Amino acid sequence: SEADVRNLQLYLHAGGRVLFLLDSYPDRDGRKLVVLNTFLAEWGILAGHDLVIASADYALSVEIPGEGGTSIRTKDPTMFRPAKYENRHLITSRFDSDKEVHFVGACSVLIDPKQATEGIKPTVLVYVDADTFATPLFPRVRVFVPNECMDGPFGVAAAAEGKVKGNAGPETRIVVIGDSTALCDALWGMKIARPDLVLNSIRWLAGQEYLISVDPKRPEDRSLVMADAEDSYVFRVSVFFLPLI
Repeated sequence: SEADVRNLQLYLHAGGRVLFLLDSYPDRDGRKLVVLNTFLAEWGILAGHDLVIASADYALSVEIPGEGGTSIRTKDPTMFRPAKYENRHLITSRFDSDKEVHFVGACSVLIDPKQATEGIKPTVLVYVDADTFATPLFPRVRVFVPNECMDGPFGVAAAAEGKVKGNAGPETRIVVIGDSTALCDALWGMKIARPDLVLNSIRWLAGQEYLISVDPKRPEDRSLVMADAEDSYVFRVSVFFLPLI
């Protein structure tokens, strides 16, 4: 509401720190959250009313249940990993292109330093690749439409920091991530959730930069599953045939 936004403005102008986790549906009943978007623009951050559709190179593979208990593995372009991180910012300084940060149903997050309040510096933290696009026509259309969709590369997370004129306290810090699923329990069960970006954002906002890190990559299950016939064949070869060589 407008009252909530006014309270946030007073808090941030006094050196407050806030984390925004958005989604590709930043509206209610089909109406854009104009008040929120205007508020974020004051800090040089522009949240898109769109859905990011990733290129095949960065889309995540997911399993879809099939008939007879089987499953089909396919790529979902609304679930993706980023193409680039801003290594000059503390939050993402230790991330590289191999870092497994995942976005699900994300919206674009851009910056416009000209709109930012004096003394505030916005920075894009995470980028998608050039073949990814953002469509405002979701959920009806998920293909690229000229003059309607935005081409990559563009941001999906940004931060802003600095001291507002007249603020004698600590500097203001804001982080906006175009995805709220990083801490979602359901995605943890699917092994999709990757909280490093959110956790590092919280550490930076709290002024605990010394805690910023990158968790080690989680080991993958590399078990070899064989059918009964294959298992029997390997047994016969290893027990009866190989000793004769």
